[in-house]
Amino acid sequence: MNGVRSWKKFLTGSDGQVYTTSSYEQTHDFVGIVLAYDADAKRAYIEQRNNVKNGEVLELLMPDGELFPLTLEDMRNADGESIDCAPHAQQKFSIVSDRALMPDSLLRRKVIC
Repeated sequence: MNGVRSWKKFLTGSDGQVYTTSSYEQTHDFVGIVLAYDADAKRAYIEQRNNVKNGEVLELLMPDGELFPLTLEDMRNADGESIDCAPHAQQKFSIVSDRALMPDSLLRRKVIC
């Protein structure tokens, strides 16, 4: 399989490849997407795709390829009320962020293996 890339882990033996698993290994969970950023209020508006909690440290992948840690701080629901978590599918919420977050940035959580 020269030149073929795969995310599957495998061992090569005299008989060829022996897969340690038949499924791909997931390293991160997709948890949300940035919808907008208000520079005056320093708030990012996010649509949740997986349960997240206030104070949780996630990774943010910007459309330009920049990747950095992001702590969810001062989470507020669509009505501006303080919330501890966003458990509902596609729930919209906002967080405070001194750093401008680009729309369509992806939030992800590292999966512990």
